[in-house]
Amino acid sequence: MTAPERGEPAAVPGTVEEPELITGDAPDSLADLPSLTGQARVWFDRAAALHNVGRPSQAAELLCRALMLEPTFACLREALGRAQFDAKQFLAARMTFSAMTALNPLDHYAHFGLGLTHAELGDPASAIGQLERAVALAPDEIRYLVALEHVRVAAILDAGAKKS
Repeated sequence: MTAPERGEPAAVPGTVEEPELITGDAPDSLADLPSLTGQARVWFDRAAALHNVGRPSQAAELLCRALMLEPTFACLREALGRAQFDAKQFLAARMTFSAMTALNPLDHYAHFGLGLTHAELGDPASAIGQLERAVALAPDEIRYLVALEHVRVAAILDAGAKKS
């Protein structure tokens, strides 16, 4: 049983659902953002504005367009994964975050996003594995530790509920 089915909030403190993450304290993969230009930059900026006002599904559409123009920009793929996650498009988010980890196995944020996505899809074992990778790659990221512990506790509670 996932968190929303138990009536608990789906968001884990410090997760991708925090809107400031799309433009604020961003992970390293947004470092290539300044070199993003042209129509892709316009779509990225519009997507960020949409995401920040609670319209992640529309943001994801624009980010897909931008990614088609600039497929090598990690910032676009990361923003797309966040928007998909926040729009509850978990299968799409899983694909996006999986692609990010395949392109850069050291991308701690990609492992974090993938872990949260696995948790939302009801796969706590995969979620824990990805979140452990994120913590190992960036041990100072408190939100990764919080998310990992949250998923571990939820998995224990869920296992206990199934035994009852």
